[in-house]
Amino acid sequence: MYDAATVLLREYWQATGWQEQMSYLHLMTASDVLLDFAVPHGVLLSGASVSTPSFLACARAHTAPLSGSLGYAHVSSRAPVHLACVHDPLKRLTRAGTFLEPDTPPTLPPVPTQALRDELLYGCIHAPMGYMEGLWVTRLSPRWQLMATALSRAPRYPLDPLGRWLGLLPPRGSNVTDPDYAIDPPGTTHLLLTLQRQSATRMSEYSYSLDEALWGARFLQHVHQLRDGSTLRAGGEAFFSIAEKSAGVSVGLRCSMPNGGASALGWAAPARPAVASMTLNPMMGYLRAAYAARIDDDLLLCARYDFNVYSYQSDWAVGVEYKLRRIGDEESTDGPSGTMRERLGVWASPPGNTSISLRETPPAPEAAASPLTRSGSEATVTPAAAPVLRATDINLDGLPSLSSQTRRVARDGVTESEEPGANGSSARMGALKARLSASGLFSLLWEGYWHRCLVSVGLRSQLPTPASSTLGVEVMYLPRT
Repeated sequence: MYDAATVLLREYWQATGWQEQMSYLHLMTASDVLLDFAVPHGVLLSGASVSTPSFLACARAHTAPLSGSLGYAHVSSRAPVHLACVHDPLKRLTRAGTFLEPDTPPTLPPVPTQALRDELLYGCIHAPMGYMEGLWVTRLSPRWQLMATALSRAPRYPLDPLGRWLGLLPPRGSNVTDPDYAIDPPGTTHLLLTLQRQSATRMSEYSYSLDEALWGARFLQHVHQLRDGSTLRAGGEAFFSIAEKSAGVSVGLRCSMPNGGASALGWAAPARPAVASMTLNPMMGYLRAAYAARIDDDLLLCARYDFNVYSYQSDWAVGVEYKLRRIGDEESTDGPSGTMRERLGVWASPPGNTSISLRETPPAPEAAASPLTRSGSEATVTPAAAPVLRATDINLDGLPSLSSQTRRVARDGVTESEEPGANGSSARMGALKARLSASGLFSLLWEGYWHRCLVSVGLRSQLPTPASSTLGVEVMYLPRT
C-alpha cells in the first residue's frame, strides 16, 4: 500500500496539471508496480487525519522491530487539492491498471494572477532512529516545477567537543566508527534538488545531490503516434559525480498501446491496454525489457527480462495482478447488478454469441426490453439474451459511496457500488498479486478492504531456501470523511 506522502503528491500533481508519467523516472512504472511490489515485514499499523482542508497528519507504527513515524503535510494551491485522498482505498492500493492507460498531454494551468503559489510541504520524523525526511514541491510557472527532498539524521550529541571531552565520541581524525552509524553517521543530511520542465511533448529534469555532488539531467520526448492511437516515447539520462569522479548514462523507450500489442501490429484482437518499455545502460552493459498488459477486466500480466551483455548473466520475472470480488449475502432491489459472478472466481457465461463486458452492468429485469448500447464502436447488446444474476451491490474497488444511488466510475473504468457493510452486506474487495523470477524469488501479496480498514498480507520466499521466507501484515485505518 502507498504511504500518505505518495498519495498526497500524486493528488497534488493531478490537481495542478502535472503529468508524472511524462517523466523518465516513471518510464517503467507499470512493470515495476506489477513485479517489484513491497511485501510488509512484521506487523505495521498506520493512519491519517485531515484536520483542515489544507493540513494533514499521519502516523505509522511497526512492531518488529518497534519503531514509528509521525508526519505532517500542508498544501496551498489555486486548484482544489483534496487531502481526503489519503482515505481513498483506490489510491492507497498499489494498482497497476492506472499506469496502463494511454499517455495524455498535460493540461497546463493558466498564468497565475494571484500571489498564492502552488506548493506542497511534507515532513516526517522517525523514532527511535532519529531520522527526519522532508519534501517540498512548488510550481514556479505553468511549465516549471521545483522539488526538494531531504533525509537527515540528528547528531548523536549536540556539541562534538563536549562529547569528545566526556569520552563519548572518538578523537577527531580517528577511524573508529560506530557500527550502528556506518552507513549514515549522526548529523548526515541527504539533499536532492530537482528542477523540472514539461511541455505538450517533452519533459526535462535537472537534478543535484548535495551529499554526493552528483549532477544529473534526463528527458523524455514524444517521438511518434501510430494510427491506432499508440504513442512512442524515447528518453535518456546522464549524471556525473564530482566527489567520486564517476559518470553514467542510460537510454529508454516506451510504447503505450491503448488497444493492446496485437492491435498495434494490425491483428484483430480485443481492445486491452498494454505498455512495452526498455532501458539500456551502455557503460554497464545492462539491458531491461518489460511488457505489461491487461488480459481481462480483472487480470493483468507482466513479463520482464534482464540481460548483461558483458557477463551474459540474465534473469526473467513474471507477475500477475487479479482483482477479487465477492457478492453479498442479500439481494439488491434498488439498482442493477454489480457483477456477473455468483461468487469469487466463478463466471456466468452468457449463452449464444452474446458478448457481455463486465464493465457494463445489465439493467433490471423490468427494463430488459430496452437495448443497452455500449460506448465506442462496439455493437449493441441486448441483455435479455443473457442471464441476469441478482446480487447485493458490491464495492468492486473498495471506495465507498454516499448511498446506493450515488455511484461513480473509478480511474480504471470499473463501476463502484455502495460502502461495504451497509444494509448488512458482506461484500469485500481485494487484489491478489504474485511474482516469480528465474532466481527463485517468489512474492505473494493480498490487499483488501474490510470495515474501514485496508489490510495487506504478504509472503516473500526464496524457493531453493524456504527457511528465509518472511511474512508480514499491514493494517491501515481509513476514517470516515
